[in-house]
Amino acid sequence: MSKYRKKPVVIEAEQWFPDRTLKGVHWERQSGEDGEFLVPYVTTVHDQRAYLAAGDWVIPEPTVGKFYPCKPDIFAATYEAVEASRGGGEVDPLRVDWNKVDLAEAYDLIEGVRRSAAQDPDSFIDSSLRVALEGVEAADCEWDGITS
Repeated sequence: MSKYRKKPVVIEAEQWFPDRTLKGVHWERQSGEDGEFLVPYVTTVHDQRAYLAAGDWVIPEPTVGKFYPCKPDIFAATYEAVEASRGGGEVDPLRVDWNKVDLAEAYDLIEGVRRSAAQDPDSFIDSSLRVALEGVEAADCEWDGITS
């Protein structure tokens, strides 16, 4: 059988505990031998309920308003925290020295560009043009210093 490696992708996730309120977590009233109780769940992309236990991770699906749970041991084996050491905030992918970026970091940056463009296309285009114009102005300054 052929082997495949999972592509590196950055996800959003929150670990759920009963004392936390998370987007996408709902409560269902159920009855049992011990009386009535509330059971937490998320709605999956297939409009099914996936019930949660304390410590489960809640991961949003690309489809708005849909989530899926992930058990802590599976989450730990599959994902690792993304370092926020890139200057303390979001990196502007348009100002990255791409020669100094490894493949996983490049993938993350490109995914960030895709998300930015999808969330606010006008703002993304404005910032892209601003960076391009700054580059042209810098190039003009460099050319001005060259004599033939």
